[in-house]
Amino acid sequence: MGKQVLLTFGLLSPNKGIEHVLHALPNIVAEFPDVIYIVLGATHPNELRTRGDAYRHGLEAIVEKNQLQNHVIFHNCFVELKKLTEFIGAGGSLHHPLSGRSPDYLGDIGVCVRRGQSRDLDAVLACR
Repeated sequence: MGKQVLLTFGLLSPNKGIEHVLHALPNIVAEFPDVIYIVLGATHPNELRTRGDAYRHGLEAIVEKNQLQNHVIFHNCFVELKKLTEFIGAGGSLHHPLSGRSPDYLGDIGVCVRRGQSRDLDAVLACR
C-alpha cells in the first residue's frame, strides 16, 4: 500500500496556519502511520523582508520536537503550474489551514477547479 499524502501549497507566512497541522500530525500518524505531509512553497517575499525565514524555521522545529522527520517534507521553492498540478495529483488531500481572515486560498481553489478535481476543491474548502 502506498503513502497517504497530505499537501499544503503556496507562499509560506504565519497566516497559513501550517503549525496547526503539524501539531495535529502526531495524532494523525498514530492512526495512519504511512501518512506524509508535504509543505510546498517558498517563504512569502514580504515575510522574508520583515522576519526572514523565522516562520519556516519554527515549522521545522515543530517537526523535530514531535519527531515527524519521516512524515513531513518541506519543498522550499516556487513551482510552476505544471509541476504544481503533479503535486496536487499525488496528494490525497489538500490542506489550507488559514489562521484569521485571508483570501489566499482562492488561488488554490482556482488551480483545483482548472484541474477538475472536485474532491480536492472540497478538501480545500473544508479546511479553510
